[in-house]
Amino acid sequence: MKYLSVILLLLLTPPAIAQEGDKTATIYSNIKEMPEPDYDLDAFLNKNLKYPDSARKSGIGGMVSVQFLVHEDGKITNLRALSKIGQGCETEAIRVFGMMPPWKPGKFDHKPVIVRCARRAYFNKETMKAGPDTVAGNKPKPQVYQLVEQMPVPGFSINDYLSANMNYPVNARKRGVAGRVAIQFVINTDGTISDALVSKGIDKDLDEEALRVIKNMPPWKPGKQNGVPVRVMYTQPITFKLD
Repeated sequence: MKYLSVILLLLLTPPAIAQEGDKTATIYSNIKEMPEPDYDLDAFLNKNLKYPDSARKSGIGGMVSVQFLVHEDGKITNLRALSKIGQGCETEAIRVFGMMPPWKPGKFDHKPVIVRCARRAYFNKETMKAGPDTVAGNKPKPQVYQLVEQMPVPGFSINDYLSANMNYPVNARKRGVAGRVAIQFVINTDGTISDALVSKGIDKDLDEEALRVIKNMPPWKPGKQNGVPVRVMYTQPITFKLD
């Protein structure tokens, strides 16, 4: 008997309605004119991001992904860490992203709107430097897009792949835990999967299983912008359902 039902969508996130003080605001996630800084973000982070002493002493390094809102005036608010490596790295990443000067706002129908964005900071335990998509001393990774002219597509059936490879965690099944996990990941220019993280979790066991299977997916057909393969960020919701 199968205990797993997987519902898969290649997700372009629709606008969300959120309460901000006394006002109700529409928050966008994927629009054609996304917000962007009009300054060198790598240089800003490399100048301001500090390696926490506790992380350095513990030899901890890695990536912290921070989500935030870019408002119509370009100001940054509502920061939170989507991934964790511990020892104060998330707090430091949020601190510095919160210091960013205003961005060029995103636009929908040619009007500035509130947009949810995410950027990464890499803490390198060897060099003790960090950057948004750069490990100090290594070649910077190419830009990651959220929406491109030709979106990535799998060259296989995702439903068949997950049905064959994903297992309902025993502990979660015994506890009667079910629901939807959202996994965010990057499809590289060669179609391989990287930078996978849980963007919306419901349970440690279910989160880990969804993340494991997404990380092991075969390569996709990469996305293209202006006819050139580019790195594209995707969010994949996976629903665990007990029968």
